[in-house]
Amino acid sequence: MPPRASLCTIPAEIQDLILDHLRGDAKTLVACCRTTRNWLPRARYNLYFAVVLNVHNVESFFATVSQDHVTASFIRSLFVQGPRVWLMKTPAAIKVTNLRIIYLDILRIPPRSLDPVFSGAADSLTELRLWRCEVLHLDVFLQSLQCASKLKHLCIGESLLHVPQEGMLDLVGFSALQTLVLIQASKVLDRLSRIPNGLPSLIILKLTLHQPEVPAFNSFLLTFGGQLKELCIKMLPLGRNFDPSTTVVSLHPCTQLLVLNFALWLRPFGTGQGNHLSWVVPALSSARAQGLRKLDIALALHKDKTDLDFLDFAGISRVLSEPRFQSLRVMVVRVARGRRAKIDAVPLIRELLAAVDKQGILRCFHSK
Repeated sequence: MPPRASLCTIPAEIQDLILDHLRGDAKTLVACCRTTRNWLPRARYNLYFAVVLNVHNVESFFATVSQDHVTASFIRSLFVQGPRVWLMKTPAAIKVTNLRIIYLDILRIPPRSLDPVFSGAADSLTELRLWRCEVLHLDVFLQSLQCASKLKHLCIGESLLHVPQEGMLDLVGFSALQTLVLIQASKVLDRLSRIPNGLPSLIILKLTLHQPEVPAFNSFLLTFGGQLKELCIKMLPLGRNFDPSTTVVSLHPCTQLLVLNFALWLRPFGTGQGNHLSWVVPALSSARAQGLRKLDIALALHKDKTDLDFLDFAGISRVLSEPRFQSLRVMVVRVARGRRAKIDAVPLIRELLAAVDKQGILRCFHSK
């Protein structure tokens, strides 16, 4: 450590930049807090800027910040990882007045357990991500989250969501929500679709669905599809249980759509019948957006060129030749190759989409 006198030769602005660069390195920042009084405010600010907690320290941490409002105000992002039941000890709101991002992973969330955090960050929270969590009462969870008036981005993925048998609780909606990402969480779609005008700012919807979740998706589009600007659909095939007659994806309500994205597995899972992508062309044909600018199709190539036979490229070309798609400026086809797929699929896809390629709007390439 240099002599104390030499510390004064470094401008304060440079010292702050150095301490900002250490953000995320908790051990070094703790050492900086103890080095000199001049470093303490900035080092402590960066120490609590992004907080990462686990099952061993989550309760003790919140017991501390519930008594220290200054420290609580430093927190900008909060990541809590289980597996464990989240039980907040304090019933009062924690003054995390600058908290913007919450990321919860592998947590079991009882009703009202997150109320102190949501209430404390009511005017600052903009993004919430739930990944592999178990929500014991979905309606209560959504009702608690409504106090976050500035919530713009909500992501719920691979989570177990319990819906009560009794009637649905009153939900007002999320007036600031712009992006909704749901991975196998159609129960959220079902709940939100029952709130007329509950998502007035929603413009981006990204979904990963199983076939039985399609009706909930269609119902959601009937309510909010007319305001969407970007829609991403990833359909997970169910092998031989796949029934194309019940998988009718209708994009008819999405009249303002600018970007449409399909993420597709070319080869069916297990012993599938090979008709798992039969919904793609009818879905594209149902689109009525007059201003669609970009069509993005992500393909997962597992084996060889025979994988391409599962997708009706001719049908896609036929639909895109219709007058309502004259606004299309670019069609992107991204091919992700599995370990056994060694072929160059780009020339094959360009040949299959020759009519689109002639228009000069096709962009096809391999992706990682």
